[in-house]
Amino acid sequence: ENMLMFVGAPEYGKEAGEDTSSWQTDTWYGTQYRITTVEQSTSEKWQNPVGNQLASHLHLPHPNEFLPSDFDLVTLPENTMKQYFSKKDSPPVCIQNDSEIQLWYKPDTAFRMPKVNIFVSFPVPAKDPTSSVGGVVMSLWTEWQNEVANVFAYAASMAGLHGEWAPNPKRGTIELHVSGYSHKAALFCRRLLETTVGTTAASDDDAPSLDSELWERLVHKMCDQYQSFFMAQVYQHAIYYMDQSLEAVPTPRTIEQRMMELEQLTIADLIAFHKKNFLSTSGLQIMVHGNVAPEQAIELGKAIPQILRGSSEPIAEAPPLKAAAPTLQQRIVQFPRDTSLVFRGKSWNEENTNHCALQYYPFGIVDLPTNACLSLLRHLIAEPAYNQLRTQEQLGYVVHSQLKTSGDHVKALVLLVQGEAKDPVHMDERMRLFWQSVRTQLVEMPDDEFLSHRKALYENFMESKKNLLQESASHWNHITNQTYHFDRIPDIAKHLQTRTKQDVLQLIDRCILYGSSLSIQMFGQGTEIPEIIEGNAENGNRTLALSDPIEFGRTQSLHP
Repeated sequence: ENMLMFVGAPEYGKEAGEDTSSWQTDTWYGTQYRITTVEQSTSEKWQNPVGNQLASHLHLPHPNEFLPSDFDLVTLPENTMKQYFSKKDSPPVCIQNDSEIQLWYKPDTAFRMPKVNIFVSFPVPAKDPTSSVGGVVMSLWTEWQNEVANVFAYAASMAGLHGEWAPNPKRGTIELHVSGYSHKAALFCRRLLETTVGTTAASDDDAPSLDSELWERLVHKMCDQYQSFFMAQVYQHAIYYMDQSLEAVPTPRTIEQRMMELEQLTIADLIAFHKKNFLSTSGLQIMVHGNVAPEQAIELGKAIPQILRGSSEPIAEAPPLKAAAPTLQQRIVQFPRDTSLVFRGKSWNEENTNHCALQYYPFGIVDLPTNACLSLLRHLIAEPAYNQLRTQEQLGYVVHSQLKTSGDHVKALVLLVQGEAKDPVHMDERMRLFWQSVRTQLVEMPDDEFLSHRKALYENFMESKKNLLQESASHWNHITNQTYHFDRIPDIAKHLQTRTKQDVLQLIDRCILYGSSLSIQMFGQGTEIPEIIEGNAENGNRTLALSDPIEFGRTQSLHP
């Protein structure tokens, strides 16, 4: 009797031929509405549900099987902790390495919380997962599985558990991430895998969980993601062209091509991908990090391939995996020496009048001392770049510097500015003068100030991870890129302590002022793009126009 109910729909009441003369119109939004009382007969049904058919539909919520009840912290034997995990930042240990899985394990030695992170990497043995087709299908497949899992994933999220499928087309893998309270995390992981295996039977030509309505929703969602890129900030378009010129792939992966491939894909294509490239896979990478005993991690490691095969029988004996399953290694372009490449283009957004200038300075594959010196250089320019290019010269409202890693090892320094007041040609000229001022300021910088910068960066390197997930992500990156250099950041920090001002000055001279570079200049709408004048620059480099970043990336020499 004491209830306020709202019912809304685009054509509510009109399809039934109802008289709408009693409806009112909202003053501000023009929305039609009416206020009525609930009919007496309906009210009596609600007040006496046992005596009518409503009773059969009323029940308490089903028990949540993912609610944790065991919050005890796992304690490993003292000798095991001393041997493998004596420090808070000890790396994970590979406790199983056979023909099916490579299993990495680490207990939570830093935060001591009843939580765990489980990461699984599934190789996709397709001919070319990096192609536009491979990347689109992998993205569609993960969206499909996440949609299917929503049936029980919501209950899991209410119990503090979260799981997600994610594509990684550059490595040719699909990953499953599960995080949350450790008591029911393995159960949730198994449910996700069992649901994936059950989405289609091996002998069926269709998938009960993938009807036309869901397919249209998946395609529409991906199409919206691609379309949103065209309306993104112009600096994102500059980064896109930069990445296209760096990545050596046999088939171009432009946004336009991905959209074309998406339009041509069918439900049958996605189901075929599911059967061929996922359910038959082996050679998995798994990491279990958190409040879990090693025996529990091994049990989960055995269960995952068994669920995929639908059998508890082990596969035939095969040699252990020396390195894990990823079938691809991303190759990065090796820039020609003494060359300044320039690309000029327009923003896709017809309403955007902003410009962007991006400078990319390649350093190639560097050793740890050079990596430390690069990090120090980026630290030294971060505040001056913002102060000079934005505050003083007012070139733009976005000023960003970054030490970029392409692939797994190739380093570069990136500086970009976005704004509306100046065109990108002017921005680029001022940015190059900025590097000269950086060198002058560094020469004149007192030694104690330089040492304070170095100390600040060292402390930043040695800062502990903020949470378990951050630590897990760091370990997982070293596992999936197959370097297994878990102490890379502390090792760089050690070399940082011996870097001098002279080391940084030599790096600026060799790789910034007199090294190769790539300049991406994006023009906003309403501005004509001037012709690029090729020839010898003041620093002795050749200035060359880059007409097609994708073709450039496909035709250059590659780093190992």
